Amino acid sequence: MATTSCLSSTSITLSCRLGARPYHQAFERGVKLIGATSHYYVTAGLDEGPIIEQDTVRVSHRDTVDDMMRKGRDLEKVVLSRAVRWHLENRVLVYQNKTARVRLTTRLAR
Repeated sequence: MATTSCLSSTSITLSCRLGARPYHQAFERGVKLIGATSHYYVTAGLDEGPIIEQDTVRVSHRDTVDDMMRKGRDLEKVVLSRAVRWHLENRVLVYQNKTARVRLTTRLAR
């Protein structure tokens, strides 16, 4: 049976409820980390598939909502590009809604 793989990338504001205007909520709460997740979405819920990659970026009290949004978008691009690369290199194994990334190693000739 053939399957189609789709990748999705989502910005998340840690320690905040999801919903309308998450960056504004994060700013009001004084969130210190923003994260991004890339995953396969093969489920009925768009953002529920096996996670391929995640990363975070630190924000400070000096950051505005626009700064936080920019950092989130930039991080999302990085995380998605890693996930796409690993997928295309066949380095992502999916098992029971979880993933494992196969690391490439170089062996020195003896």
